[in-house]
Amino acid sequence: MARAFGVGAAMLVVVSAFFAPAVTAQTGSCNDPLPTELVGNYSGMACSPVWNNFVLRYAQGGDNVLRVVLSAMYSSGWVGMAFSKDGLMVGSSAMVGWVGKKGQAHVKQFALNGKAPSMVVADRGFLVSNGHDHTVLVKQAKIYLAFQLNFDSQLKKQQVLFAFGSAIPVNDRLAEHQGKTSITFDFTTDSSVLPTAQQRLEVPEILELVSPLGRQACALLCSS
Repeated sequence: MARAFGVGAAMLVVVSAFFAPAVTAQTGSCNDPLPTELVGNYSGMACSPVWNNFVLRYAQGGDNVLRVVLSAMYSSGWVGMAFSKDGLMVGSSAMVGWVGKKGQAHVKQFALNGKAPSMVVADRGFLVSNGHDHTVLVKQAKIYLAFQLNFDSQLKKQQVLFAFGSAIPVNDRLAEHQGKTSITFDFTTDSSVLPTAQQRLEVPEILELVSPLGRQACALLCSS
């Protein structure tokens, strides 16, 4: 029994050591200034690191317009932020940005109707916005996804998802994400207070990321 416990403990260390940095590391900083191209429409915003190197800048006005700038380290692929009613990907609507192979910037809303690529539909969703206010640019190996959304009232605690993929979308088709998380974000906080972020992890997503040894450990430990 003692030996079996030791093996299980070792597996737990493997899972924890491998997976924790991918979920909790917050290397993004609010100290970095916004690119000059965004200052005009997106200045005076609250700011918080939210996940990995993702940094969220945001502001709400009396007209119930939410201004957002999501930034992250970037080499290629896409980044996205989804608004959800229950914290799950399916049924949410996302704003996604990327830079194409020829350097053209793209910002689109996607309706996340299912997990299959065919169920992720461009130019659909429940978010209300003015497409002319959306911007994507890359500066110093960071991508900045800026957009404005209209809501019926000011957001308070809202369930949102963040995700990224390494493949550049083709014909507005998003390749499967390499990482994602779901949190509850408090949009009423200011820049001096970090929001409450409640991570939601699903066992199948963990198993996709860890090694075979880690998968065996997680299958045993996460189901207990």
